Amino acid sequence: MIFDNLNHLGKYSHVMPEIEKVLDFIQKNDLSKMANGKYEIDGANVFASINEYKSKPEQDVKWEAHIRYADIQMITKGSEKIGFAYQPEMDIIDPYNGEKDIMFLSGNGSFLNLKPGTFAIFWPRDAHKPGVMNTAVPDDIKKIVFKIKVA
Repeated sequence: MIFDNLNHLGKYSHVMPEIEKVLDFIQKNDLSKMANGKYEIDGANVFASINEYKSKPEQDVKWEAHIRYADIQMITKGSEKIGFAYQPEMDIIDPYNGEKDIMFLSGNGSFLNLKPGTFAIFWPRDAHKPGVMNTAVPDDIKKIVFKIKVA
């Protein structure tokens, strides 16, 4: 897992060259004004998914992990706590769905505050728990998740 300022995203392209495609997409689009949906960047290899929702209490959100795709998650509106943990140390509650590249888990982890101007990269098998309220009331969130195929 990597958590950093969005201005530093390009520094990680030596680890994952597809980040250059993500950066190009970000520079050519105003993500805050884009509609919800899926946006192909490089076919099934790199794509963006934009979604708006309200953050939820921690107990209402499941841990998740992927196998084929890494996530680059960033927010253009609102803020949320997002959990991170090592997936092999967690209990599987919904087995891996290869079609959707997702499994759901239970366990414990740490949290960070994802807000505009920051990003988090979750590698396959990095468990994460997105969309958790970091205030007393739900926040309106607009999130972009870039999916990069790694397996």
